[in-house]
Amino acid sequence: MSALGISLLLLTAELGYGLRFAGSLPSALAAGILGFLAMMAFGCALAALVPSARTALVVAFVVFYPMAFFSGMALPPEILPERVRQIAEFLPATPIVTLLRAAWTTEPWSDHWRALLLLAAWTAGSLATASWRFRWQ
Repeated sequence: MSALGISLLLLTAELGYGLRFAGSLPSALAAGILGFLAMMAFGCALAALVPSARTALVVAFVVFYPMAFFSGMALPPEILPERVRQIAEFLPATPIVTLLRAAWTTEPWSDHWRALLLLAAWTAGSLATASWRFRWQ
C-alpha cells in the first residue's frame, strides 16, 4: 500500500505539477526502503509499549504528526527555528528525509553518515524494544 501511495503521489506531482526527478533512482529506492523498514520497526516498538490497539493508534497519531512537521516531511526544516531543528535532528524520520533529499540532489550518502548512523540506531533500538516487549495473545 505504501509503494502504491508513493507511486500515485509521484505520478500526480509529475503530471499535475511538472515534477522532474534528476537524482539517483537506486539511491532514492534504497533510502525509501530503509526508511520504510525503520518506520515499521518504530511502529512495532510503539505498539509493543502500549497496552491496547486503541491506545497504540492514539499514541501513533500523537507521535507521527509532530514528527512529520518537525523532521522535514511536511515543512522544509529551513523555516523552523534553530532550536526546533536541533531537537528534530534526533527524530526517527529526520534521517529518512535527509537521505531522500540526498538521493534527489545526487549527493553521496557518505556526506550523510550521521543520518545513516541515526537511522540504524533507531531501527536497531526499535527492533530490540519490540522484541523485548511484544506479547503474543
